[in-house]
Amino acid sequence: MNPEPTTTITLTTPTPLHCQQRSPSGRRCRMAVSDPQSGLCLRHAALQRKNRDAAGLAATLIGNVEEFAPPLTLTTVSAGS
Repeated sequence: MNPEPTTTITLTTPTPLHCQQRSPSGRRCRMAVSDPQSGLCLRHAALQRKNRDAAGLAATLIGNVEEFAPPLTLTTVSAGS
């Protein structure tokens, strides 16, 4: 008895040719993709990294704060009134 041949099909998602960033009005960036993993052009990939780094820095500086307290109200007293 012969075993049945098996066929393996691998589906890959094609890398987009144009940047996947969309403007607030819904228009897509027309620059070529430079980072296939993110699907973004050089400019938008750099902006994404910059925003991610800024968020990481903010988390590091602020720490594990659950909520902020309201600022203290300071009053000034002038001498010699």
